[in-house]
Amino acid sequence: MRPCFYRDHRMNYEKGYFSNGNVQYDAAKELLTLIPTNPRSLLDIGCGSGKVSHLIYQKVSPKQMLSIDISQAMLEEVEHRYPSSPIEFRHSDIAQFSSDELYDVIISNSSFQWFKNYDASLNTIRRCLAPNGRLIIQTPYRQIWCPEVTQLMTAFFSAKYPSLNDEFRLPCMHLESDLAYQHMFESYGFAVENLYTKAFTYRFSATEFKQFFMSGAYKVYTHKDSYTSELPTSFEHDLLQYLDQEIKEGQVYNVTIHRLLISLKNKLFGQK
Repeated sequence: MRPCFYRDHRMNYEKGYFSNGNVQYDAAKELLTLIPTNPRSLLDIGCGSGKVSHLIYQKVSPKQMLSIDISQAMLEEVEHRYPSSPIEFRHSDIAQFSSDELYDVIISNSSFQWFKNYDASLNTIRRCLAPNGRLIIQTPYRQIWCPEVTQLMTAFFSAKYPSLNDEFRLPCMHLESDLAYQHMFESYGFAVENLYTKAFTYRFSATEFKQFFMSGAYKVYTHKDSYTSELPTSFEHDLLQYLDQEIKEGQVYNVTIHRLLISLKNKLFGQK
């Protein structure tokens, strides 16, 4: 019997994210092209394992940088991997975040779609953004954000849980167009400075595809809020077993991921 790739990963999304989150890291490199260099202060929302935070710190050289994440487990990974980091890391949900600091740059790389309360979060960000500051976001978009994952999961549902296919709902924000995002941000008092979409394409080996799946799709498809009814207790086990059987060594997996990148300014600075 061949070893199961997922045995060490299925119950520890946070510990695996540093190694598995390669597509998020690639998207962060694109995000870097929008960030002004040498800002006085920078706020990083949803820092995860800290890998992208340190990439940004090295390339942009902010005088002061704060990175926050809602997951305490992720921050424990940061502490383990970067014990002497020049970046300040803090456990916080952006919706409840407060600071006397006004930030020249606020960024969200692959975390915006997971915000719990968009009204509170975007109003908080606007209040924390300095005059002439920039809010810069990279996020996957579209309901079918990755056609290859959708096809794989449709086959899984058909084989194992036919009724769940119609009950699945994305638990995170994936608007369908760049115009929809523009209208949303403008309604919260932001002015669009730069907005574009990009399709990131990959030719993954079986191992790379598994890592990719575990970095994001796994969280989406095992999240309790993704379904209108309670998941069976065997669901996670069956999904991982199915993936291990279907994703075969020696095959090449062509993957396309649709992402939106946007740079915004604060039109309503000083207004509550």
